[in-house]
Amino acid sequence: MSDDGDLSVRELTELRDLLFGGERRQLDELRRRLDTFELTPEEIAEHLPQAIMQRTNRDRQLGIALAPTVECAISESVRRNPQEIATAIFPVLGPSIRKAAHLPNAHNDQQSPALSDNSRQNPQNAKDE
Repeated sequence: MSDDGDLSVRELTELRDLLFGGERRQLDELRRRLDTFELTPEEIAEHLPQAIMQRTNRDRQLGIALAPTVECAISESVRRNPQEIATAIFPVLGPSIRKAAHLPNAHNDQQSPALSDNSRQNPQNAKDE
């Protein structure tokens, strides 16, 4: 304190820093973030899954926007490693393919004599035709 009982400017500044220093630093940080408004990867990772779910429930725009990228990624993946996609889709498509191969199909019978009823009933006859 100064000699006349009044607080000096320096002392007031120190007191203010002691009382409000933490809040001031938080406000400064918030101002900086608002001024630059750049989300960190951690912030994006925290909110992205929920944002995707909300947008998907609202409309189809996210799917429409992502479709070309997903298609390109799948195409590139198949080009690089076709076995990987075959392994992934076999549990879904395999049973359907087996079932379809054993069903009579009039359209195929008309176009391919090798698939006649006789050849379907006796696969050995199909090899002989």
